[in-house]
Amino acid sequence: MLTRFQYLKIGLGLVLAFVGTKMLISDLYKIPIGLSLAVVAALIGGAVVASLLRPPGKPPVPVHTHGGVPVSSPFPDGESNA
Repeated sequence: MLTRFQYLKIGLGLVLAFVGTKMLISDLYKIPIGLSLAVVAALIGGAVVASLLRPPGKPPVPVHTHGGVPVSSPFPDGESNA
C-alpha cells in the first residue's frame, strides 16, 4: 500500500519544512491555526492525489550491450546461466 503513494514522503517533507518555518518566524508573525491546517491538508492531500494520478511505472528493463551496441538478452524470459 505504501508503494502506491509514491509522493507521500515528499508531501510530508514539505509539511515538516512548513512547520519548521512557522516555528522560526513565530516571534515575527503569527500564522492563524486555520491557515496552518489548510496548508498541511493541502500538502498531504496534494501528495496523495498526485500519487493516484501518476502511479509508479514499471522498473526499467536492463539493456545488454555487445561492443556498445544494445542487444536483446541472450536468455529467453529473463533466464540466466548462473
